[in-house]
Amino acid sequence: MRKFNFEGQSGSLQYWEYKQSGHKGRLTVADQLFVSSRNQRGLREYRNHCLKKKVSVGPDTEVDQEYLAGLAAQKKVAFERTSCDPDQILGQLVVPVFSYQGADKKLIGVIELTTFFVKESYEEDFNQIQSLLQNESLATTYMANI
Repeated sequence: MRKFNFEGQSGSLQYWEYKQSGHKGRLTVADQLFVSSRNQRGLREYRNHCLKKKVSVGPDTEVDQEYLAGLAAQKKVAFERTSCDPDQILGQLVVPVFSYQGADKKLIGVIELTTFFVKESYEEDFNQIQSLLQNESLATTYMANI
């Protein structure tokens, strides 16, 4: 993910690691990859907020919509928050990450792109992340419309 091209825009990428325990799992960014294009206060504050959070994920768990990474892990599809949402302060794209175990795909985490300026669409960013994952023999799914 260090090869991600922010194209001159202010943003950050962070990896939410997924840890399974029985039928439930947790996402955490502690001790995980974090890349920022610029040192912006809003992005730092968001990162610090995420460091304190552990998001529970499971079939019977209601995921807080504030944590889009949890929704991506639970539904196993990518989601974006764009300029179409009038209440959006930061733009977001969350992409579930899967490893292959034989013919099966196993959820191992979620990549979250946060941008200081909200975009109309994160499709190009999704395609870039998908390509970077494929280069590492990892996979993702499609982007949902919400």
